[in-house]
Amino acid sequence: MPDQLFIPAGDRPLVPHFEQWLGVWAMREADFQAGLSLVQRMDLHLHLQQVAEAQASGPNANKGSSGPETSDGIAVIGIRGSLMKHQSSMGTSTSTVEARRMIRAAANNENVRAILLHVDSPGGTVAGTQELADDVAAAAKKKPVQAFIEDLGASAAYWIASQASYIAANRTALIGSIGTYGVVYDESGAAAMQGVKVHVVRAGAFKGTGVAGTEVTAAALADYQRIIDSLNEHFVAGVAAGRKMTVKQVQAIADGRVHPAADAQELGLINAVSTLDAVYSQLVRDTRPMKGKAMSESNAGDSVATQAAPVAATLVQIEAACPGADSAFVLQQLRVGATVPAAQSAWMAEQKNQLDKFKADQAAKEAEQSVPKPAGKKPGVPALAAGTSQPAETEGDPIAEWNELLDAKIKGGMSRERAVSALAREKPELRQQMVAAYNAQRRTS
Repeated sequence: MPDQLFIPAGDRPLVPHFEQWLGVWAMREADFQAGLSLVQRMDLHLHLQQVAEAQASGPNANKGSSGPETSDGIAVIGIRGSLMKHQSSMGTSTSTVEARRMIRAAANNENVRAILLHVDSPGGTVAGTQELADDVAAAAKKKPVQAFIEDLGASAAYWIASQASYIAANRTALIGSIGTYGVVYDESGAAAMQGVKVHVVRAGAFKGTGVAGTEVTAAALADYQRIIDSLNEHFVAGVAAGRKMTVKQVQAIADGRVHPAADAQELGLINAVSTLDAVYSQLVRDTRPMKGKAMSESNAGDSVATQAAPVAATLVQIEAACPGADSAFVLQQLRVGATVPAAQSAWMAEQKNQLDKFKADQAAKEAEQSVPKPAGKKPGVPALAAGTSQPAETEGDPIAEWNELLDAKIKGGMSRERAVSALAREKPELRQQMVAAYNAQRRTS
């Protein structure tokens, strides 16, 4: 029997799961205000009667998120509309409880090779979000879990999507809204103008805080801030863990704004800008089994194992996995049909070669400078030939500065891949100068 808060009066319909509307929300502000305005204008009594009649006439067509296992072995699970523990009758909604059941079932189903979260949501209640995010993270440890954000992935919806191992979005999608806020109304002035004085009889210093007509004290505001800060810490920590970023990196972009897909990719919130069809097709190819017999010593002839065939990475995937790589490197990886891990390994090897070559060049320069110069010749570099130009430099050599900053991030606990990606976002001009300097060295070597 569903939880119900109101006691029936005559034939008045009950409000199912009314208490979840009174909790804390993690939703983009504009969508929350629009929903609140709709509720304030609607005939709630008529709406509940229509819902009751629809439920009595047959099963709810909107019950649960759609998550069928397809013939390709991909379980597509919808995270759409407002997110609540129990579905809302007002507009598109997803039950986080039902979504958790489907993700767990897909993770434990041997016929499901991967999970794709189809996200289009402004967020929802804080209640149920952490648990759903945890289940997504747990499923990602068992099999590939990807998320595709179509149009909107904000607040609680992004929190959930961030736990997938790979996130893509369509070009016009808005992503983010990382942050937590609350609104407290002080109606004591309005009550005083009406000649009303409200007394709160309490046992407990903060009992009755926020009662209409009472003054909101500085202590009460500080306590509200304590709750907001605590909830926001969970949100930021969840995104940091899911996106393999530090808490400080997430805090730097957790200002409550949403970002268009291209900007979200630059910030590290998503991996790629793509389409749902492209992401789905690539996931099918990446997880397609290659049948082959694997004979074990104990039961030879009875065991047949499947192994995923390696799939060549796309241009978008190589660019996302190898930040800072020039077009020549990317085209070479496409020519050889490199997978994403292979391209990443090749890029790390290429960067190491760059660093080794730079160190060798520096040693040669130092050795040359130590040799006495012939009399009559001024020390320095030769003049540039007509029509040639020299790339702009930062303080010192851009390759050396790039590698020094990269080494510092790696020593700070970041993986090389994450360090390269983070540094490319933080120092885009330095990255361009480093690539230009490296290309110039390759042309002259």
